[in-house]
Amino acid sequence: FYCPEDSWFNHDWNPWPPGEASTTRAGYGARPEAEWKPTSPPLPTQFPRFVNLGDKALIADVLSARSHLEQKHQEGVNVSYADGAVRWIKASQFNDILDSIGSGAFSSEFNDEIDELWEVFDER
Repeated sequence: FYCPEDSWFNHDWNPWPPGEASTTRAGYGARPEAEWKPTSPPLPTQFPRFVNLGDKALIADVLSARSHLEQKHQEGVNVSYADGAVRWIKASQFNDILDSIGSGAFSSEFNDEIDELWEVFDER
């Protein structure tokens, strides 16, 4: 998935389709969840049903660093929800969280901040 505003889709350093020895970054990030609960035993890896997720945010423009916001929309991000809605969330609602993350969102050191970011998205 790529947003039309994405400036790093299908470059030499981010090819599509990816080659054998390369990786390709996506334009959207999915809500991180460490504990997907099975709906009935013995299904240890079953994902939750959308109906059980209500109106939670599921997918958003990648925000692993402030530079991703600056390269795309600059003033906010698109967020998709389990109930089918898509909303524009203004950067002013999460700028302080991005400032605390810096460029390290893929580090487990910032798990609490990433959870806080998704909670902001949930508020709509």
